[in-house]
Amino acid sequence: MNKLELIKRDNIIKKMVSNSRAILTKQIDFVEGCFKMKVLIGNVTYIKPIDNIDLEIFSVFYHKMAFYPIGDEKEEYNKEFLEKLNLKIQLILDEFEKPILDKCEEIIKNSIF
Repeated sequence: MNKLELIKRDNIIKKMVSNSRAILTKQIDFVEGCFKMKVLIGNVTYIKPIDNIDLEIFSVFYHKMAFYPIGDEKEEYNKEFLEKLNLKIQLILDEFEKPILDKCEEIIKNSIF
């Protein structure tokens, strides 16, 4: 890794830590924060993967949620249909919320920033 790549990687890791804090403190919507984390992980992995923390849970969560509407997308759906989708979304959230929150704490704890 050259010096520029190292600086870029460190900045992305700082953003991951900041995003983890935002998810934990509910400053960002949980799903949107997790989607953002997946992008950040992809960006840092492109330079050099983080090997001391298993971040796979964000990818698994993303793939489970990828076809469900989030945020403003929900406004485009019929109310009755959205209620049915929300039941399915809630099952996914129930499964992933605690492990992802734990992972966010691990990211913060293992950060040198």
